[in-house]
Amino acid sequence: MRTDRQVERILDLARLLEGEKYWTRSELQDLYHVDPSTINRHINVLKSIHCQVEGGRKQGWRIISGGKSFPLAISPSEIGVLDIAGQSLSPTMRTQYQKVIDKLDHSLFNRIEKAVETEQRLYDILPPEAITQYETNFEHLEIAREERRAVRALYRSPKSDQDKAHLLEPYGLFFRGSDWRLLAKSDASDQKWLQFKILRFRDIAPTETQFEIPADFDLTQEVEKMWQSYGGEQTEVKIKVMASHAFMVEEKLRHPSQELIDRLDDGAVIVRYSVPKDEFMWWVLSLGANVEVLEPEELRSEIAQEAQKIFGIYQ
Repeated sequence: MRTDRQVERILDLARLLEGEKYWTRSELQDLYHVDPSTINRHINVLKSIHCQVEGGRKQGWRIISGGKSFPLAISPSEIGVLDIAGQSLSPTMRTQYQKVIDKLDHSLFNRIEKAVETEQRLYDILPPEAITQYETNFEHLEIAREERRAVRALYRSPKSDQDKAHLLEPYGLFFRGSDWRLLAKSDASDQKWLQFKILRFRDIAPTETQFEIPADFDLTQEVEKMWQSYGGEQTEVKIKVMASHAFMVEEKLRHPSQELIDRLDDGAVIVRYSVPKDEFMWWVLSLGANVEVLEPEELRSEIAQEAQKIFGIYQ
């Protein structure tokens, strides 16, 4: 199958990139006999599954940490042993420990396979000219981030029918929610940085204007603050998860701030988070009557209003 061939090639690429050497795109093209865009996509697949790929399209790439940067195969029983061992850790250390286990809980082959299938769905949907534009935009953004040069961009939000012009300083590219995204400073906003979905850029044009990434910007920390895909101001939230769905927060760390604060006699659990309110609201609504927001009152009221609108539709 086409997917299997791609997975095997990406696995081989992961092994090749271990070590001190930076492999350029032209070298990889010659080695694998594929076009430049295929090499770009394979590198992005490795990044999307947490491989610590260092370098860029100009200098070439390598995987740092001597091959320890991507998840190895591990059995369910081994996961169980690690989980038991982590029970004695402090809450803070337990959070970090759980993140490591989540990354180990799949073979590298399976993670690559899933990433390739996700990517392929995008390429099956988009027309050829849109794919070409997407790949060109992605390359311009990566090079601009490497060289610390601003770009002029046209971006269309799903809530608008018109393109909006930005002068962007690209701070970081990351993969989240099945999409590649960008955190960047925009001249059209007073916020420190905004999030953009790469697929929604209509055009990216490099400039000669240079910039510096702020000292307080940490891409990993910014991504960890997100609930699923988007960021925003953090809000302290307390929810009740009914007994039928308590496993969702007992078996999985859904966010670094997750704190299970009470177990009720009927099997329900009380959980506290510090999360972006707007995105968290839609996650709660997706679970219907299986989750109740206890605090803050503002969020509780907003959800009640939305539920009333939904009820009105089906009357």
